[in-house]
Amino acid sequence: MKFSYNWLKEYLKDLPPASKLAEVLITKSFEVEKVEKINGDTILNINLPPNRFSDSSGHLGLAKEISAILNVPLYFPSFKIKEEKKLKASDFIKIKIQNKNDCLRYSSRVVFDVKVKPSPNWLKKRLEACGVQSINNIVDATNYTMLLFGQPLHAFDYDKLTGNKIKALIIRRAQNNETITTLDDKLVNLDENVLIVSDLKHPLAIAGIKGGKIAEIDENTQKIVLESANFYPTLIRRASKKIKITTDASLRFERHLSPALTINALDYAAYLIQELANGKILKDIIDIYPLKTSKKILGFNFNQFNKFAGFVIDKKFIENSFKKLNFKIVKKTNSDLFLEIPPERIDIERFEDLAEEILRLYDYNTIPIIAPVGLIKPAPFNENVIFRNKIKNILIGLGVDEIYNYSFVSKKDLDNFNISPKNVIELENPISEDFAFLQPTLLINLCKMSANNLRFYNDIKIFHISKTFQKAPIKPYEEWRLAIALSCKDNRNDLMFFELKGIIEQLTEQLNCVDVEFKEIKSEWFIKHRAAKIIKDQTEIGYFGQLTPKLSNLYNYNYPIIVAELDIEKLYKLSKEEYEFLPLPKYPAVIRDLSILVDIDVKMSDILNIIYQSESKILFDVDLFDLYENENLPENKKSMSFHLIFQSDNHTLTSEEVGKSLEKIISNLKSKLKAEIR
Repeated sequence: MKFSYNWLKEYLKDLPPASKLAEVLITKSFEVEKVEKINGDTILNINLPPNRFSDSSGHLGLAKEISAILNVPLYFPSFKIKEEKKLKASDFIKIKIQNKNDCLRYSSRVVFDVKVKPSPNWLKKRLEACGVQSINNIVDATNYTMLLFGQPLHAFDYDKLTGNKIKALIIRRAQNNETITTLDDKLVNLDENVLIVSDLKHPLAIAGIKGGKIAEIDENTQKIVLESANFYPTLIRRASKKIKITTDASLRFERHLSPALTINALDYAAYLIQELANGKILKDIIDIYPLKTSKKILGFNFNQFNKFAGFVIDKKFIENSFKKLNFKIVKKTNSDLFLEIPPERIDIERFEDLAEEILRLYDYNTIPIIAPVGLIKPAPFNENVIFRNKIKNILIGLGVDEIYNYSFVSKKDLDNFNISPKNVIELENPISEDFAFLQPTLLINLCKMSANNLRFYNDIKIFHISKTFQKAPIKPYEEWRLAIALSCKDNRNDLMFFELKGIIEQLTEQLNCVDVEFKEIKSEWFIKHRAAKIIKDQTEIGYFGQLTPKLSNLYNYNYPIIVAELDIEKLYKLSKEEYEFLPLPKYPAVIRDLSILVDIDVKMSDILNIIYQSESKILFDVDLFDLYENENLPENKKSMSFHLIFQSDNHTLTSEEVGKSLEKIISNLKSKLKAEIR
């Protein structure tokens, strides 16, 4: 933002050279990006922080800041308005604010008999030095006032407003498909998210951003309505982004100006128009202020400040500093000050803000260097975090890669998974339609990431730990969950299904949550006979399965996806704190392979139960190493091959012992499942 050194010098007689002033501002207030000479003036390009636009985006505000820093007197020339006693502004114009939250204050004056002409040279040069183009004496007066007070203003041609004797200005949201032609002849499409100023028929201005062509000030203008308003900053920022128009006014409004600025700026603009255009100012101000803010009083404790700063500053210096900054001391004790905060200082909210004001005026460079004294406590022990990290380490050890993802999904995603949006938490202000809802399950975003990763790899094994968000009648709640996905470009989805089952078994076993069960479920998300819920001690801790071709096609280029989702909090509760250890076996194991042909509907769990029940003494483990379904097999049949591992704790097994056990297993498989041995 550009500030004129010559202009500042009118209010600060003892102003140091521009280069020195820049150094002082950088040290104690604002970043000065550049100092340059333009047409006999020196211009300071200052990068104001957003929270200081309200008090320092005008030359007068910056002069007050410099006056406090340098402890030099501030001279601001007084001005006096001459009002027409017989004509009242309220007899000619009415103001209506439709939504008090959109427009926090709207102040207006009416000026008659103005003579529109070019501005004097001193005004033109001052505007041009600050990067503002001169238009005419009326428009230039409003821009000059903005550069002085930091409060944007706008002037409407009164005679161009719709209505008879009493005309109206309405501050409202635009209607969908409504349009306005701006002062630079640009046609802008409006909607309900854009705030406008209109008369009874037409939009006259995009509030806080740009004026319109209909009520433009031109050489024939004789009567004007001056606007000095305060609009809701978020609304202005969004509208500016939407219509892609940024102005000096919008830059100020979207950074939150104080409503207290409107009146002084309005009076000065009217005074300037009276001087430049011989205007007659009608009596009274029309001031609509629906949500008046009360005075802000903050306490300042000297002992608290000394402890905060780490050293002692003289009380007299503190009091004088607040006075120089226009903070009014309303009460004073030996230990405390009670301060009335200037209304334009919207950045002052708490004690720490007050402390910063004192420290910067004291000068950070003069603060003594003292080592901090205090106890550094270690972070509290968080078992849940440790448990989640343990899950990550186990899965990484099993060859599964961790991914990071967003926690948001779109309505289209919910429709794909047949989840009603009514049952999901919706964001009030999503950044886009793709992030409109909080995720009720991790599977949606996991499917997206599967597709992204399969562009670069032939097969993937990924997992994600995050929160899901559930809607509830009283209060929404969050759940920590684990999701795993396996996918590949080769047609080996059956093996992946059992591979994921093995990963889940390994994970739960290493978490000391042993003996989990898998029970088949029916779900619209999963293929029939390819989905199961995961159960431990009669508690469902999750589910896994192969997604339907429809979902696979939507997210994963029609490659199969095998997924699982587990409740981490339930896993944590079911994990045992004590581990049971067994001695290493003394005697060798004997491995036999068994291949069987069974009906396609036969469950894996049924086969394992029969095998273990047939031989419980010396059968140590059973591993499925091959599953085959093909048209070469008999109809509705599948081939399954197992490693049977036999081992004894007290002797070396003989071939005869193993043979008898194997025959018993085969006999039971034949009789109970009608299995054929291959």
